[in-house]
Amino acid sequence: MSILQKTVLASIGAFNLTRKKAEEVIDQLIKNGELTKSDRKNAVLELLDKADKSTADFRAKVTKEVGKVSDKIGAEVTKAISKLKVARRDDVADLNKKFDKLLKSVARMEKKLADAIKK
Repeated sequence: MSILQKTVLASIGAFNLTRKKAEEVIDQLIKNGELTKSDRKNAVLELLDKADKSTADFRAKVTKEVGKVSDKIGAEVTKAISKLKVARRDDVADLNKKFDKLLKSVARMEKKLADAIKK
């Protein structure tokens, strides 16, 4: 696994919040007097929703950036190949068609020549 992949997965893991961890955070806030016990259930759900949204937003950003990088790499590869003047599949197919035409022409000429010699 590449360093980039490990970094992305670690970052996603940082946003990934389990229900147990959310409950621990909310319980600590209740213990500190920052929340009441009656608000616990809603607070846990809200915290989990925010974590899910953050994770989804982060994944969307990563996907978008990976797409951009992939497009740039593709463009650079295409540019490098064109500089190398490497034959593409279409080029080879065109050459095969021309070669087939030449073979047929040569075969016709050989037949004409053979017919002319016979006379």
